[in-house]
Amino acid sequence: MVLTCSASELNAESSFHDREALRDARKTDRHLQKERLEEIAPCAAAGTKDRQLERRVDLRLANSTFAASKTDSSLAEVPETDLMGDEEGGLAGYKKRKGEEERKRNEREIRRDEILRARKVEREERIQAYKEKEERTMEGLVALAKARFG
Repeated sequence: MVLTCSASELNAESSFHDREALRDARKTDRHLQKERLEEIAPCAAAGTKDRQLERRVDLRLANSTFAASKTDSSLAEVPETDLMGDEEGGLAGYKKRKGEEERKRNEREIRRDEILRARKVEREERIQAYKEKEERTMEGLVALAKARFG
């Protein structure tokens, strides 16, 4: 039995093997680098008191360098126009945009209140119509009862 493969299948197989070889090479390289690092600067075994002390020293060093970088940065006074921008992007533009947003919000609230008021009026009109119909019905029934029973 003869198996035939197309060129695309061969290319796919070849690229798969290439990726596998690259992955294996990286894995061995990482392992080798880890061994070299362990030879240069051996690390205490995990869970031991020595390892805890090493971690504290590393943490203290990282914190001190961070604190030093915070104190070293001397920021010059930056003008407000640079921070907030000029003209429409500045403080005046910000206040203008805030005013626009507030106006739109007020308009929406007013519109919503008008809609609610209109619904309330419609509901009250329907209720009034039902009550009037009920009164007419009751008057008719009372008149019928008087005519029948005296």
